[in-house]
Amino acid sequence: MAATDYFLILLAPSFLFILSLLFLRNNIQSTNRTNSFKETSPCHLQALCTILTPTNSAWPTQYASLLTCKIRRNPDVIEIQISKLINNIRHGALELRDPRVLADIFRGQLYVYGWKVSIGLDLPRPWGFLYSRRSYSLSVDQERQLGSMQFPSMSHAKSPVLLPLYCTASAHDLDTVPSSRLAPTIRAIQSSIREAETVAVEFTSLAPHVTVTSQHFILCSLLSLFKYPRSQSALALLSFPATPMHHFVELLSTGPSNVKITSMTDISENSAETLLKKERKLATDNLVRRVYVEKWGHEAWREKRLLLSWESGLLLSGCLMRWRVVLKK
Repeated sequence: MAATDYFLILLAPSFLFILSLLFLRNNIQSTNRTNSFKETSPCHLQALCTILTPTNSAWPTQYASLLTCKIRRNPDVIEIQISKLINNIRHGALELRDPRVLADIFRGQLYVYGWKVSIGLDLPRPWGFLYSRRSYSLSVDQERQLGSMQFPSMSHAKSPVLLPLYCTASAHDLDTVPSSRLAPTIRAIQSSIREAETVAVEFTSLAPHVTVTSQHFILCSLLSLFKYPRSQSALALLSFPATPMHHFVELLSTGPSNVKITSMTDISENSAETLLKKERKLATDNLVRRVYVEKWGHEAWREKRLLLSWESGLLLSGCLMRWRVVLKK
């Protein structure tokens, strides 16, 4: 087999994965709202009304047309299509009654009035092909230099820096470092520590059970779709925490012999609570909301709130993990 052919075979899965994310983005960007429930009995509406509330539609006749849902029996499941859900929240047609329900949905443990509520990934066939290949692996280089960059929302020319969202002022946030610069950055941090001084670093990683072909991986990767304009969809692959935890630990535990790890703490829950507080303040604090909307617009305001809620849900559900490591010389 020619070297060129072998190279193309290796690239094919990555190409299909990128196409699948582009397809999902196009679905989210779509403003078509003509789809309706396959079934519209009052019990389905009652279950959904405890999770989502319409903002401008008539009640309850037009509520059913806002989402495309699949109803399954034995067991009873309401499956909300993810692109329709995000699209309607972004455009202000729907709101989450309580952002905390996302964690239960991501865990697959949300039951309302006897119905299990889940999210359906309306994916193209190429992703279905990759999903069936559990042995497939992907190396993603994180280009998350967010400390000095601004990432527009999906539909706006500009938006505020979205991360770091919860890193404490006294800690180095490794999420803002591209993986190609991770090792030298950690070495620089280690070298800067003075005798008897302690320094904290924080980072976010995918949970061990989240593989590139799992549905949870797609839920995590959707975070990046809120940080890039549509013309840069391919770069969305690079903007979420794909570096595994053990790689961080390996780098932090090596290097200068007189620098040691004194503690490593899972701060996922605290970080998630911080995100939820930011979302609530953005929603309920009149001054904060007005300043944000005047600067970035209503749609960017809704996207930011959804981003905060989504990431907190991923942390609380265990799809993402946030760690704080203390180093001492």
